[in-house]
Amino acid sequence: MRGGKGKTIVGIVLAILIGLVVWSVVSTQARWKYSDLGLAEYKKRNYRKATEYYARAIEAHPNEAFLYNNRGLAYYELERYDEAISDYNKAIELKPDFVDAYYNRGMTHIKCVHYHHKYKTIPPNSLPRMWSTTKKPLRIR
Repeated sequence: MRGGKGKTIVGIVLAILIGLVVWSVVSTQARWKYSDLGLAEYKKRNYRKATEYYARAIEAHPNEAFLYNNRGLAYYELERYDEAISDYNKAIELKPDFVDAYYNRGMTHIKCVHYHHKYKTIPPNSLPRMWSTTKKPLRIR
């Protein structure tokens, strides 16, 4: 009788452990779902939808610097430069050694100046000649 009861308890514990492992794997995959969807939309050049998915990913993971950087890249492509810079700033705040975010912020500042110069919102001779309009931010991670 005792051996049968012990096997039952071991079986129950084993079933619980397996259930917890499966739940953990599924939960982890679901947690990053919006980040993955944002990346997929960015790669399809659907930047507006990418920003929406990254916003949802940020709601779930507000301390992940790469999410702000990636959303900033999508804002950059939409010419929403102020929002891009704000996201790069947040990424840098969360991870001060995040080199990509510093680079992307700098390139966005340059692009922003070119944008305002093109649409005559800044004086014509205020743009330094060394700045090129062909530079783009780093690729998304």
